[in-house]
Amino acid sequence: MKKLNYIIKIISIILILGIDCSNIALAQPIAACADSLAGKININKDFFQLAYETLCVESQLVPMQRGLTQKALNFYKKVAARGWENVLPDTEKQKRFTISAFPGLIQYLADTIKNKKILSLGSGRAELEKALSFSNKVVCVDAVPEMVEHARSKGLSAFLVTGSELNFESRSFDLVIFPYSISLVKDIDKMLREIVRVLKNDGKILVINPQFVARLASGGSMADKGFYRRREIKALLERNGFSVKYAPAVVALPRAYGNELLDIIYVFAQKNDQKSGLRTKVWEDFEREYFSGENIEKFI
Repeated sequence: MKKLNYIIKIISIILILGIDCSNIALAQPIAACADSLAGKININKDFFQLAYETLCVESQLVPMQRGLTQKALNFYKKVAARGWENVLPDTEKQKRFTISAFPGLIQYLADTIKNKKILSLGSGRAELEKALSFSNKVVCVDAVPEMVEHARSKGLSAFLVTGSELNFESRSFDLVIFPYSISLVKDIDKMLREIVRVLKNDGKILVINPQFVARLASGGSMADKGFYRRREIKALLERNGFSVKYAPAVVALPRAYGNELLDIIYVFAQKNDQKSGLRTKVWEDFEREYFSGENIEKFI
């Protein structure tokens, strides 16, 4: 029986950890089956849950629940200290978890967003924020102390925020960015209400999230864990005081920035007017404000 226990453990690890990341949704039912089998032959059930959490969190594939878990926090501390290239060397896997893996997109945004006061929520190692800072005033926020220190080491203004309250003056920012971080916010509705408060009357919000996470959202309950699809991000914004202006099904960089199709969700919205419900400033105006006409056509 002891030998059988070891065999089952080995098979379970192969089944759980051998699943391709893009099919991670399969890991949970497999873990449940293994868990049931473990109960019948007296194996510690925590073993299988640990294997599943290791797959999801130590590789930082997805948060186990909405919000930043302790294991995810430890992972990000490791990234802050060592860099993505040393923690997750595979560039294609990096694209699932960090905007830092898209240098063309970072340069594109840095070249097209000018003269704004920007708040970045979940700035991480602040590659995007540093690029934006040459033509904008950028404030970084992160829930990982080591990431905050890393942003400060780059000469950026950075603050530690672990909840959904933003200790900034009302109507003080032109643009708020979620760079691959919206899935890690525990109370997203409260956070969005705070964002509405700190944005100027014509303020905008940009949400960038991996399509990889969206593909996991096969059911409505998955959104409760932060597995947001494009339509769910749009719905979140619209019910919290924003009008979605730009949310393409396919995102492609202009030729000058690599002419690359990006496996991301890209949602750009404007704060609603508090009186009429919609800003009178039309989309064409802030198209010209943020993007050149030539680039926006290619970007769509």
